[in-house]
Amino acid sequence: MGINIRWENEFGKVLEEVPDPRNCLALALALSSLDETVCLRFIDPYGDTVFNQQQIPVLIQELQWLMQLITPNDVASLQDQPFRVYNLKTGQTENRVRVEKVSADEVMHLLTKIIELANQSNGATHTYLKFYGD
Repeated sequence: MGINIRWENEFGKVLEEVPDPRNCLALALALSSLDETVCLRFIDPYGDTVFNQQQIPVLIQELQWLMQLITPNDVASLQDQPFRVYNLKTGQTENRVRVEKVSADEVMHLLTKIIELANQSNGATHTYLKFYGD
């Protein structure tokens, strides 16, 4: 399961949602160092992240920047690298390799959907973009 993105009102009612069942967003976020970003670096693949109306325009710009980094070669090579996960059953950290591969087109499609949702939510008073991690 990936990072699902929801546009919610102040009462938590979901106004619109972009699911990420193949974990494309986490893969996109891993393509570059996010240290210089204002918003993207705080998206937690395993936790929840909330962006308010003041942050959404910056988030949109950063997502557009991230889209420019997506190449088939980078997506393919990143998927072949092991990543660390915490196994709740054993209490140990393990290295794993992604079994189901995703394409650069899938990653781009998801980022496009997220940007569309962010644009739709931009300026809507008392609403938030929430990123729900795995």
